[in-house]
Amino acid sequence: MLISVRERTKELGVRKALGANPLEIIRMVVVEALVLTLAAGYVGVVLGIAMLEGAGVIISKLGNDVPLGPPDVGLGLAFGAIGVLALFGMLAGIVPAYHAASIQPVEALRTE
Repeated sequence: MLISVRERTKELGVRKALGANPLEIIRMVVVEALVLTLAAGYVGVVLGIAMLEGAGVIISKLGNDVPLGPPDVGLGLAFGAIGVLALFGMLAGIVPAYHAASIQPVEALRTE
């Protein structure tokens, strides 16, 4: 997120020059971090469940040779994982958000 903020310094400077207050800038960056984290978390949970289902099929075909039962992930665990990801995504967005809010519009517009 810090790289994203640095790449968008000019855009943030324009927003601040047009009257955006620091809280709006912070909210924008944190929401962006949250959306990215939730999207990646959703894809990760779906792929993880698909892999576990595939492993379950393989284990069931092996029969009694494997002392493991088919893997199972409850819906509560999946939602809990996404919740933890959302929390850490917001936390990861706070430092870049404060950096973005502290940018002076004149200095930001000078950057290339």
